[in-house]
Amino acid sequence: VGKEKNNRGFFLHSGLLRDAHTGAIRGLAGQELFYRRPKSRVKVHKNTRRLDPHRESVVWGQLIDHVGSPPTGVQWIHVCDRAADDYEVYLRAHRNGCGWVIRAARLNRNVLTITGEAATLEKLLAVVPTQPC
Repeated sequence: VGKEKNNRGFFLHSGLLRDAHTGAIRGLAGQELFYRRPKSRVKVHKNTRRLDPHRESVVWGQLIDHVGSPPTGVQWIHVCDRAADDYEVYLRAHRNGCGWVIRAARLNRNVLTITGEAATLEKLLAVVPTQPC
């Protein structure tokens, strides 16, 4: 905060609670405060970045845990941007009994089909039937 080059701000990651039938905002489901750490001058292999407990995708899973499980008879669906495209986030939503819609960060990743065949996410999505909302 401030005008100095090295001053750091913060982010407030907010989850809104919206009524699926009316579209009305019902309130704030939860919030997570975080900040970006200064970039390290040490070169880190990109596969080891996933082990960093301070990576920004972690905040999505923390918010899902903070919101918790829906009450009986209610379904919660977390709608997230591509920063949440992380296996740990999927596990947290599943563990809390929530659904999720997450924008894919990479369509060229390999996934397994229901039959166990490997395919790129892009090819798999091209054959998945869609339904109008």
